[in-house]
Amino acid sequence: MAPRGLAAATLWGYSVAVPSLAERMWSERRPDLESRSGRLMALFFCAKVAGPHVHPGDPGLEPAGKEAARLIAELHNFERRPRGSCPD
Repeated sequence: MAPRGLAAATLWGYSVAVPSLAERMWSERRPDLESRSGRLMALFFCAKVAGPHVHPGDPGLEPAGKEAARLIAELHNFERRPRGSCPD
């Protein structure tokens, strides 16, 4: 069984090069993507796009890097929540 948010993160990740589509994907799959595991899966996808074996001309490279930074900050905030305050 896959982690919660993996499918949603994959769909969202393939859309990051088109901001309006990425926003729509995030909006429509919000419950999965805004869970802790969903954010981790989105970061996992960004790491694959912006990682060391990336093609420099990939249109998703810059947006994936920016989204990765945002997700890392959000995950840090997730870790600071009191235990029991998050259903995930």
